[in-house]
Amino acid sequence: MPVDVVFFNVGQGDCTFIQSWTVESGARKVLGSVLLDCGSTKASRPLSPSGGGSGDGKEEMVAHLRVELDKLLKSRPRLDCLMVSHPDEDHFNLIEEVLWKDGKSRYQIDRFLYTAEPGHYREGGRDFVRNLIEKSTNLTNASERCYYPVSPRPFDIGFGRAGDGARLLLVSAQLLSPTPDLWFTRHYGVNEREREYVKQREAAVRERVAAIRLDPSDPDHPGAKPDRSWAKGITVKVRAQIEGAPSEVERLRKLADQVLVDDKGRWSNSISIVLLLLGAKASDGKRQKVWLMADAIEENETTIAEQYKKADLPELGGEARNVWLKVGHHGSKTSTSGPWIKWLAPGGMFISSGTKLFNGSYIPSSSHVDAILAAWRGISPKPAIGRSDTEPHCYAYYQERVKGKGRSGFAMKGAGAKPDDESVFTSLFLKERKATKATRTGDIPAVDEFGRDWHLTLDHPKPGDYRLRLLGEHPLP
Repeated sequence: MPVDVVFFNVGQGDCTFIQSWTVESGARKVLGSVLLDCGSTKASRPLSPSGGGSGDGKEEMVAHLRVELDKLLKSRPRLDCLMVSHPDEDHFNLIEEVLWKDGKSRYQIDRFLYTAEPGHYREGGRDFVRNLIEKSTNLTNASERCYYPVSPRPFDIGFGRAGDGARLLLVSAQLLSPTPDLWFTRHYGVNEREREYVKQREAAVRERVAAIRLDPSDPDHPGAKPDRSWAKGITVKVRAQIEGAPSEVERLRKLADQVLVDDKGRWSNSISIVLLLLGAKASDGKRQKVWLMADAIEENETTIAEQYKKADLPELGGEARNVWLKVGHHGSKTSTSGPWIKWLAPGGMFISSGTKLFNGSYIPSSSHVDAILAAWRGISPKPAIGRSDTEPHCYAYYQERVKGKGRSGFAMKGAGAKPDDESVFTSLFLKERKATKATRTGDIPAVDEFGRDWHLTLDHPKPGDYRLRLLGEHPLP
């Protein structure tokens, strides 16, 4: 059973498509399709757009996503599962634009999986994803919240639950509910350190939200009384946004949203859905593996490694033939530690990022990519992906300023005729602008940003084989 994994460009965000299939009577037959995340907070114009658009980068990107998903789902217009890894808007705020038209879903959607509470999916006051979770009128089955599994949980969505075929496993997710009164002991994690880590962050949410009293007419907060000191301690920028609301009740509701959004940054990444895709067993009994980390942070990596001790345990598919890693949190420094790289020993690493400012810098930064690769080079024996099965490529990163060595800026590495040895693949692609004036030696040239989609096919034409290329440059098998 071959599997396609498409890492779509969505600029600063995430969108991954997984599809299992087989060949019957010489034709491709789709068995199952999954979309993990679909969101962006800053678009990157497609390098090779296939959907038209008005010239606006976001419109071109959304049109491109629609066209490419239509191609992938043409023979079977159905998503067996739509997943949102966690409630950060760059993972879900494109769902309506990409998957819906005229108030109806463009494909049959069987299941919707998520973490956290429905009310956490409300950035900007938009309720689309929240309503999708709570009402499920567009779904074949009810939505389901994912919790951290005691052992890897197989999904029966076009993938086998056991045996030698491809499998999709849930490895990590929500350890605790972000709403304290919904905590469950069985979801407290696997060690005391992890339990305390999440409890501290969720306690902050409980304390701040409890201090906000809304009007009794507000269905989200029945019985509460209005409190006109709502603006105390709120920054001028946030206060200006909230004061634009038409009524006191709406102001208070927007304040509650702001508190939740603000505190979500402390815990939302740590409840990310982490998936492990296992390829079919090859003739040597080994499987290919694809780790999809969403925005999981170092604490999650440590928890997984402590729970399973070794990456080649039977629960995780046994010894790997090739390991691919979707790098956590867009390549930021919160994720992808040296011990994690050494534990996984990936042969190829994918990074989905754009050019949005993030905590005073941009991601992935040169220092963090260098740290990842330093750990990667220290693995013995060094993992390797066969060069004949990948496209020549280069990867993009943000070069931080080094004293005496020019300015900071976005740059590319490995832009020669052959793939670079590090096996790093980024959705971000940069084209250098023609210089209009002389620059200092060591300066990074001005660039235009674009995005590209990477397409990984596992186990075709036989188990253990793979092919990696840019989506659209070669027809589907």
